[in-house]
Amino acid sequence: MFRVVGEWWSRPFDYSAMPGYMAQRGLQRPYRRMMAAVVLMVVLAGSLLLFTSGAPPSPAARAVFIACLVTGAVSALLWLRGTWPTRRQSLVFLFGDDVALVVGLSMLADVQASFTVSVVFALLGIYCGYFHSIRTLVAHIALTVAVSLYFFGSAAAEGDSDVAYLSVLLVVQLALFLLAPLLSQIPLSNLRDDAYQSGTDPLTGALNRRGLSAVVHAPLLAAARHDEVVAMMVIDLDRFKSVNDRVGHEGGDEVLRRVSERLQTSTTTWAYVARLGGEEFCVVGIVSWAEMRNRLDDVHAAVRCDADEVPVTASAGVAWIPGSRWTRDADDVELLIRRADRLMYEAKRAGGDSLRFDDQAYTTTDNART
Repeated sequence: MFRVVGEWWSRPFDYSAMPGYMAQRGLQRPYRRMMAAVVLMVVLAGSLLLFTSGAPPSPAARAVFIACLVTGAVSALLWLRGTWPTRRQSLVFLFGDDVALVVGLSMLADVQASFTVSVVFALLGIYCGYFHSIRTLVAHIALTVAVSLYFFGSAAAEGDSDVAYLSVLLVVQLALFLLAPLLSQIPLSNLRDDAYQSGTDPLTGALNRRGLSAVVHAPLLAAARHDEVVAMMVIDLDRFKSVNDRVGHEGGDEVLRRVSERLQTSTTTWAYVARLGGEEFCVVGIVSWAEMRNRLDDVHAAVRCDADEVPVTASAGVAWIPGSRWTRDADDVELLIRRADRLMYEAKRAGGDSLRFDDQAYTTTDNART
């Protein structure tokens, strides 16, 4: 048990994996609407508390309670009208609504009602279990359990309270707060690992074709400004057969790993690297139009290192699309790969160790001709 928990705790986490998966299958919009509906139902339930005997007892408490309801309504509106939140925005939603619930429930005159209604924290726990890491989930569980115990203690201390009944509610709440999110987090974390493996090239650690399709919806490719382009660079190592002949296949594999590592290091903050097959790689990212050539020249130069036992060079081609036309369409990515691939072969036929840029951006007419 402790070994499983330890592995689970140290497992790498990529917030973009689940939203990206949902975007590929057209699930983001309906899920956002459902999230908005859930939050609005909680806001509605809170609004009805204003007309009960447990309503906030003073004008100040009532004003604070209403402010908490407004916070919930705003978060629901953002789910309904906005795009999928970034990791930071999602954390603000999660813990911001946690705080709004704690403050709002603390304003009620009837502490037993506060304790009973605090079961709503379980909804946020389930969301956290699906979309955030185990560390975030543990922090959320610790907060909700502490709040539940506080309201239980306050309610039990009242002279006319039914402690046995409150204890039943406490056990139910603790089960929901602890088990519901954990039951979703454990299998999903394993599914995420499987997804990482299915989208990653096992030899080099770069993305494979499947992983490349998924990152179209990842944060680094989420949006491009008008002064930026989405650039696709296809890279093929020159005369790689002679490398294998000289150092053997194991040595050739090591060369591929080193090249992949250098490509990823040189693009870590703005692009993704994928291995398309054999000794062919691609780099896709968003970069300003003014910097595109210099940035990709640096990526091309990173392939060669004279200190290597067998230095290698590469032929490469770059195709691009203006940021104003970028819609994160997988078909656009495939077309950019094909255009860059043709340019790469032109560089290879010209003698290799060179980089060719497309003189024209991809347009919709290219799709019709391809």
